[in-house]
Amino acid sequence: MRSISYSEVASALHCPAQHDFAYGDRLAGSSLVERELAPPLERGRAWGATIAAYHQALTYADLIPELVAEAALWKSLREMSEPQRKAGVYNDEQAQELEHRIWGIFEHYTSVSEPLYVVALEGRLDVALPALVGPRSSPYYRFHGYVDARTWESPSYLVEYKLRDRLTPVPILVRQRQVRDYAWAYQKQTGIEIAGVWVDETLNAIPGPARIVQAKRKDQGIDGLTVSHASDQLTTPERYIKACYMYGEKPVGDTLKALKARKWHQRVPIHFRPSELEEVGHELRSAARLIRDLDSGDLYPIRNATVMTCQGCRFREICDNPEDTEVVDALFDREPAKRYRDAA
Repeated sequence: MRSISYSEVASALHCPAQHDFAYGDRLAGSSLVERELAPPLERGRAWGATIAAYHQALTYADLIPELVAEAALWKSLREMSEPQRKAGVYNDEQAQELEHRIWGIFEHYTSVSEPLYVVALEGRLDVALPALVGPRSSPYYRFHGYVDARTWESPSYLVEYKLRDRLTPVPILVRQRQVRDYAWAYQKQTGIEIAGVWVDETLNAIPGPARIVQAKRKDQGIDGLTVSHASDQLTTPERYIKACYMYGEKPVGDTLKALKARKWHQRVPIHFRPSELEEVGHELRSAARLIRDLDSGDLYPIRNATVMTCQGCRFREICDNPEDTEVVDALFDREPAKRYRDAA
């Protein structure tokens, strides 16, 4: 049975050529996978495991949430490191650095966010799509994905934990397709009514001390050093004010305003209309039809369908000439197209 995911659907809609390179074999003769000695340690995965365990532990009076979170972080990093250990490329210093970073973000997160009580992690979604013809479920296509957690309320909300280099503007966040696809699949798989999704985004940064710079005047600061008034420094208003008084500086209003305005975390509720999740099923059915036609060759994968996505595309170096096997094989590993992998 052919499985599809949110990532595959997004790829097929944004650029059919990108979809073919990742999931098909019309252009390069096979699907292509970026060559790596071993999978990297994923900060997002480690963060999700840590914060989900913390919120789950909050519901139990006999658990210490911080210890549960620490154990979940260690377990996640251990599981991700196994392929690296087997490949002989495990870097203990790198792993410790990631662990320290995630824990530093976690400590700040718990000081600026409200508790969120969730049930156990639900794991993998695997749901038959609506049939391409008729009201029944499709015997050929399934949707799969992963959810982080679900709240206790009835009706319930799914929870998605995200670690971001930049927090997503709320108008964009509430229009994202992924959370709707997951909510539709979860409701269909479990029969539990889903009223919406909490998207819990955290900035991938640890607040540090105020920035200290070289003083411009001899009578300024201490030992030739003073506090920076740059508004882009990753610190808190409290730490900035403290440093100003330590170095005999007056806090600058614009800097203080910018530091107060910086968002380290946001938790955005996305509510669904009663008919909205039913529409998702129809949309995924249409996406399956598109992927079916790309799989069969009835549709030829168009290159550069959305030029704005080319710069960040991992296949941009071979897109114009995928027949150059020497270059392709130097950059990618080959595997059978997804339609063959699912059939195996």
